[in-house]
Amino acid sequence: MNYVNFLLNDVVSSFLRWIAVTSFMATVMAILILFIRQLLKNHLPVKWQYLMWFLLMIRMVIPWAPESHFSLYNAFTFHAEQHPEALFIDMKQKSVVPATDVGDEVPSSDSSKLSSIAQDDVDKSPATVLPWKKIALILGWLIGAITLICYLVRVNLKCSREMKKYAYIVSDPVLVGVLEQCKSELTVRRKVPLIMTNGVDGPALYGVIHPKILIPAGIEDLHPNELRFIFLHELVHYKRKDILANWLMTCLLVIQWFNPILWYAYRKMREDQELSCDAATISRLSENEIKEYGNTIIKLLKKSSSKAARLLTSTNFSMGKSQLMRRITMITYFKKKSSKWSAAGLALLVLLVAVSLTNAKNARADDFSSTLAAELDAMEKNNAPLLAKLDSQLRIQVEKTIRQVMRDLGQALPLESIEAVPKEHQWLLKFTGDGTGFANLWVDDQTGEMEVVKFGLDLSPDRVDPSLVDQAGQSLKEAGFDGNSKFKIHRNIELDPTLNFPYEVQTKFQDGESEVLFSNGHLTRLFIPLSPDEVTENQNQFAKQALSVIRKGAGDQLIKAYHLISGRKKYLTLEYMDGSHVYFDSETNEISQIGVPSLSDHMPSSMKPEQLIQTAAPIVSKLFKIDLNEYSLTFNKKAPGTGTFSKPGELYINFSYNNLGIYLITRTNVNFSK
Repeated sequence: MNYVNFLLNDVVSSFLRWIAVTSFMATVMAILILFIRQLLKNHLPVKWQYLMWFLLMIRMVIPWAPESHFSLYNAFTFHAEQHPEALFIDMKQKSVVPATDVGDEVPSSDSSKLSSIAQDDVDKSPATVLPWKKIALILGWLIGAITLICYLVRVNLKCSREMKKYAYIVSDPVLVGVLEQCKSELTVRRKVPLIMTNGVDGPALYGVIHPKILIPAGIEDLHPNELRFIFLHELVHYKRKDILANWLMTCLLVIQWFNPILWYAYRKMREDQELSCDAATISRLSENEIKEYGNTIIKLLKKSSSKAARLLTSTNFSMGKSQLMRRITMITYFKKKSSKWSAAGLALLVLLVAVSLTNAKNARADDFSSTLAAELDAMEKNNAPLLAKLDSQLRIQVEKTIRQVMRDLGQALPLESIEAVPKEHQWLLKFTGDGTGFANLWVDDQTGEMEVVKFGLDLSPDRVDPSLVDQAGQSLKEAGFDGNSKFKIHRNIELDPTLNFPYEVQTKFQDGESEVLFSNGHLTRLFIPLSPDEVTENQNQFAKQALSVIRKGAGDQLIKAYHLISGRKKYLTLEYMDGSHVYFDSETNEISQIGVPSLSDHMPSSMKPEQLIQTAAPIVSKLFKIDLNEYSLTFNKKAPGTGTFSKPGELYINFSYNNLGIYLITRTNVNFSK
């Protein structure tokens, strides 16, 4: 069920959101192109009108675009929501419960009881609520897309079979000679077969990989000059790869099958394609021949059906009678445009790119960045007297390091003091914080690079990247939280190689008891409060029975409950009045962390490995059904009182212990002993 929920809530949601946002943006852009086309139809060369549709295809594909103040979408409040990254759990970041002791060994009957409760809870726990709306939407989209694909395949296969009926390669020297002359005129070196068939009403270029020109029977009666017009037209389609463009646009319309505006835009794109091809063809003709070209179109339309098939793999010399008037008008008034029209067309395309292939500018992010940049400049000036004791080259790097940390912190703190730490070959820089965390930075005394970082600071929403604030609120909504998302925000920055802590920027958003945690800009954890009444009796009994494995009688009265959403899993977190707690998967009842309260303030004992294995083996066996004889044991020398059991390909079992025994166990993919 976890995998199904991941697909529905992450993959499907992202895909549906992308389709919706892309459809909206492409619709706005298509309307703009149609407006420009209508406004400038008699002034803007048709080749530029046709090229505008390629920008629409790009808009229908790109998943990301740079933000711009000039973006057309600044006029709308509809923006693409940033979907949360895949979540993951890092139990190392959760505060550890104070030390506790280990109780008496639980009888084997209790072990079977624990297993029974776990299985019973899986069977009887409330069913996961499936997002039926998303299921209905994705099924509806799939049905429409598959239906359209089947229709297109059927129509194109049918037409392909019709074209192949009574088809043969033309060997008439007159027709072949005219075609070769046209190929030479357009510098087409590839062989393009000339096929005569009863499956077409008029001349057409057919095929993407192996293109060929199809002509209907009886076309040999045309004058060689008329044949030249036809072949030039189809070869222009070939050189411009118009069939490939039609194929790509149709594929995009399969995704956007539900959008009538985009279907209408495709129809107009095909019209502009033919007019653009007409313009490119007659630009090679003399003025006397242009009129003959128009008469050739009319002559062929009289023989063709009233509605031409717009196939995926073909272009037609005569696309139908509906656009005849526009084509004849363009041909009649055709003039070879001057360079100023080319410049105007290019300028229009550049303008269209600027306003439609960019996304709306996040003004809040701009304000945030500019405010912080000004603070960093002022901070650097104020820090100058204290940093004067440093070598000039070292000082430059230290200033860069400070700017980097403060930029990540979201606020420029004043430097309070700078002290040498000769033993560690470091400089210690102390800053003035707000008292909610450390404000210290250690840098290498030779390079100025950061070595240890410890910062903690409460921030107002305007001091945090707006996209994180929006994502935190959206994440709570998607998790079903009904709060108003008035966040209390705290940011921690930590780097400590001695404890194997890599550089990490943590941002915690709290709304009452709800919590959203980001690590280095990625959403890592959601805490959603539950009423203890929402916890089933089976879940409560399972947790108490699990706690009794570590210490008999632990877990007296349930006082707090949370949903801890992490990655593809939803954990149930239960906390008891005596300080005991259990984290376990709410669907499978797999325990991730379990701890009991401390009964001693003594320092961690120096248990021998054999003693620890003997103490841990029955606990691990009952909780996880694991035989520790297959695991190796390592200790974290930098954190006395902690160790890890590991086995290749299996999750780590991290534990904390004191002179009374093991009091905290975490089962995760992180090895805390390293």
